[in-house]
Amino acid sequence: MILLENKLDIFEKIVFLDKEKECLEKLVEEKSKVQKDLEDKEKELDGVKAEIIERRVNLANRQKYEMISEVNENSRILELQKDEELLSKLIEELYKKVLSFVETDEYLNFVANKFKGAVCDLKQGKYIVGILDEDREKLSKKLIEIAEDKNLELEYEKLPTQYLGGFTISDYNKTYTIDGSFKTMIEESRYDIGKLLHSTLKKAGGEI
Repeated sequence: MILLENKLDIFEKIVFLDKEKECLEKLVEEKSKVQKDLEDKEKELDGVKAEIIERRVNLANRQKYEMISEVNENSRILELQKDEELLSKLIEELYKKVLSFVETDEYLNFVANKFKGAVCDLKQGKYIVGILDEDREKLSKKLIEIAEDKNLELEYEKLPTQYLGGFTISDYNKTYTIDGSFKTMIEESRYDIGKLLHSTLKKAGGEI
C-alpha cells in the first residue's frame, strides 16, 4: 500500500514537473511575443513620430515659402502702385505741357506734318476732319493745302476739348477714323512711358 502511494506521489511529481515546464515554456513564449509586440509597437510609433515630424517640417517649410511668396507679392504690388502713382503724375505733367504746347507755332507745324503723313494713303474723296474750335482759323488753310494736293475734300467738325489738340480724320460715312489727337497719342504711349519709368526707377534704386 505504501509502495503504491509512493508511486502515485512520484507520478504526481512527474506530471507537475511536466506541467511546470510547459507553463514555463508558455510563459517564455508569451514574454517573447509580448516583447516582440512591444518592439513592433515602438517601431510603429517611431515611424508615426517620424511621419508626424516630417509632416510638420513640410508644413513649416510650406508656410515659410507661402510667407516669403506673400511678402514678395505684397512688395511687387506696392512697387506697381508706386510706379502707377508716379506714372499718373508724369502723364498729368505731360497733359499740362501739351496745353502749353498748343499755344505755339511749333504746334501748328507739328499738326500739319502729322496730318500730311496721315492722309498720304487716303483715296480721293470727301473726309470729315475734327479739330479744336480755336485751331480752325490757324490750321484750316494749311490742312486744305495738304488735302488739295491729294484731291481730298474736307469738311470740318468740332473736336471736343478733352482731346487737347491734334486732329481726327473720318471717311464721310464714318466707317473708320484716324485719330491724331494729343489725348490718344498720350494714352497710346502710356504703356511705353510706364515701361521706361519702371526701368528708370529700377536703375535708380527706386528713386526717380
